[in-house]
Amino acid sequence: MSTQIRPTGVTILAILAIASGIYSIVELTFSLTSVIDRIEFTTITESAIAILVIFTFVQVVIGFVMASALLKGKSWAWNATIIYAAFSLILGLYSIDHVNIIIHAVLVYYLFRPNVRVYFGKSKYML
Repeated sequence: MSTQIRPTGVTILAILAIASGIYSIVELTFSLTSVIDRIEFTTITESAIAILVIFTFVQVVIGFVMASALLKGKSWAWNATIIYAAFSLILGLYSIDHVNIIIHAVLVYYLFRPNVRVYFGKSKYML
């Protein structure tokens, strides 16, 4: 854990990561609600819905863990969050999810700022 004072932006981005997780849950709920009335349930559709729900749940849990680790200044959180944000950006581009694209692009940009890298122990130069 870093002994540096946490940059305000790290707190803001962790809150945005939490908001992104909540947004994903709400988006999934509304999507399923609108689709459930119009589809004929078969084993395949039930399996697809179950996979979508599980995938979204795992994504949300990972986001919440990363947000918590960012707030605590864990050194491994920087690498893990970059990887998570890159995957989320790719998925956001594929699904054209503008909210998540913006949140994760800002997250990646900010984590590469020099003072933030120092906070996570990712720079040999101390401010």
